Amino acid sequence: MANQQRREISARWYEKNKKSHLKSMRDKYKNNRLASLLNAARNRASSSGMEFNILEEDLSIPSHCPFLGIPISTEVTDKFNRSPNTLSIHRLDSTKGYVRFNVVVCSWRANKLIGDATAEEIELINKEYQRIKEQQCLDLERDQNKD
Repeated sequence: MANQQRREISARWYEKNKKSHLKSMRDKYKNNRLASLLNAARNRASSSGMEFNILEEDLSIPSHCPFLGIPISTEVTDKFNRSPNTLSIHRLDSTKGYVRFNVVVCSWRANKLIGDATAEEIELINKEYQRIKEQQCLDLERDQNKD
């Protein structure tokens, strides 16, 4: 059977069994969120041709996001209904794969915000954001004092 046929059959099965499949996945990974994260990362690495060599022992789930300080949620969600606090694995250097010392468990929100930005880009955005915000406050104050 060709790969395309397998994908179509799999997609039809998933649509037909989506609710029960998601429930079984939630049940399976409810007690082992790290295994779930690693499995998803392994699949992303495989489909993108990236290296993957991390093990459960290499990671731990923090109580709070190391970047934003928000509590980490270990609730199982589907990929379209993530909360900002949902667990995520971030690659520190996006040019490298999911390898030891290149990944950190954080919140989905932090991972989304950081994306593939460099530390320099994040610092520049912060600096410019603060400058623009200060300028807006000055402009507002000037506008209010005109009256």
